[in-house]
This record gives sequence, structure tokens and C-alpha cells, in this order.
Amino acid sequence: MGAQKSAYSLLSPPSSFLHVDDFGGPAHLAQFLREMDDASYNAFFDHVGTGHFELPVPLACRLCDAVNYFQSREAKR
Repeated sequence: MGAQKSAYSLLSPPSSFLHVDDFGGPAHLAQFLREMDDASYNAFFDHVGTGHFELPVPLACRLCDAVNYFQSREAKR
């Protein structure tokens, strides 16, 4: 069912995802999704456009390293 909830919580804005661990299992999650109304569904997207995105420092450093690496490779061409 994907990564652990802690991994999603590390990178995702609060209240922007559902995790199966918050339910009694996949069947309960499916029931919740079937019963969800439009307002509840749309609330998961409230963070869009706010610029809110969490990156732990080690991941951000690796991301910058990768960007710099590929930029330097392009410059050598």
C-alpha cells in the first residue's frame, strides 16, 4: 500500500493525503473514499498554490547535488 505514513508526512503538507494505516484496512479506506463528498475531497488540494512543500535537509542537498551535476554535464557539451 505504499510507503510508511511517516515518509509521506515528512514530505507532504498536512492533510494532503490519506494513508491506509489511518483506517482499519483497505476495505475501510475504500468505504471512506466511496462516502467522501466533493468538499471533503477538494480539501486535500487546499495546499496547492501555497508553496508549501517539505523537504528534509539531506534530501534537499541530494536534489541540489543532482541539479548541479546535470548542469555541469550540459555545460561541458
